[in-house]
Amino acid sequence: MKFASWGVVLLVVLSGCASQSQKTLAGLDPSKPEYASEACEHMRQKVWIHQDLKHAKAVGSGAAMLLLGPVSFVPVLVGNVGLSVADHSDANQVAMACGGTPRGALQTTGDVFLENSLNFITRGASVPSK
Repeated sequence: MKFASWGVVLLVVLSGCASQSQKTLAGLDPSKPEYASEACEHMRQKVWIHQDLKHAKAVGSGAAMLLLGPVSFVPVLVGNVGLSVADHSDANQVAMACGGTPRGALQTTGDVFLENSLNFITRGASVPSK
């Protein structure tokens, strides 16, 4: 049980902040009529997926780098960027379905680049080299 509680603490520390989909949902105005729509409800029910993927990405990326070494850098980076793009894309769909303002392609690209750059600097630098 002691190991499980440390695992949860480690997961929370490594995961950082909320997914973009969750941030977008939290910033929406629930008093708008679009927020009560069926499409919005469907999108709101899917938001948790990106938060779980963010947790898995935080732990899995470091584990892959430790286990496989430098050879895993490109696949881990591509996987992380792909998950970030999916999260930001779904965040835009949440915004459109629920009465918010979706982000433009340039802003989304910049956010994905910044997010993955910061993740590499903060988490990648802590991975010991072989």
